[in-house]
Amino acid sequence: MIGAENPDPLRREQVDDIHRAIGCFVVGFSMLTQAIESATVFAMGRNQRGTHCLLAELTGQPLANAWRSLMVETYGQEVGSGPEYRRELSTSDHKILRELYADISEIIEYRNDLSHGKWFVGWGNEQTTDWSQAHLNRQKNATTGINFLAGRLAPALRGRSTAVVLDTLAGRCNVLSQAVSSFCTALHMTVALPSTRPMDRRVRISGQGQTRVIFASLDGAEWHGTDGSVTANPPSAPS
Repeated sequence: MIGAENPDPLRREQVDDIHRAIGCFVVGFSMLTQAIESATVFAMGRNQRGTHCLLAELTGQPLANAWRSLMVETYGQEVGSGPEYRRELSTSDHKILRELYADISEIIEYRNDLSHGKWFVGWGNEQTTDWSQAHLNRQKNATTGINFLAGRLAPALRGRSTAVVLDTLAGRCNVLSQAVSSFCTALHMTVALPSTRPMDRRVRISGQGQTRVIFASLDGAEWHGTDGSVTANPPSAPS
């Protein structure tokens, strides 16, 4: 192993870039959880400090779970009665919420891997000339023994520039933060001002599962996708 004493300027540049990208993803993830928390507090109404008390110590996935349920309970329409009583969002809003929640859950898995895995940045030997690929061990027990490449992030890093992968995830966080804010604001305004024309959610979905791309826009003209794309012609709104 060549450690921190290696003076190679390329190694230092690539190691610094990985450290920068880790920080960018951490900050991007914190902005995403802030957007989810703000939407939850807003939906709860007047006692916002009390809502903050309830949310203060929730980690990513419990926060996302609470947010998803609250969106339905606050903005859904009443359906059924007695034991069958429930609330449901419109079909289009349900699709948006479902895909947002799925993408957020994936990002939470990436973040957990980043935070709890073991990083090997800048490691190599006398023949190493490229340090742009860090190694991450994310260990989990399984029926087949110990898995050193568990989770989402470790496999995603294999054979790819670590900084590029993490920068892509940070950008994905930024798009999801905007999507959450736009979607929840539109839901609230539709309920608060039912006599007005429903607000455009400014969230579009393309594909599902591994092919899913979420697009969000501030102005309805320029749309940013979770795959890093920018377009003026996003997919049609869910129906």
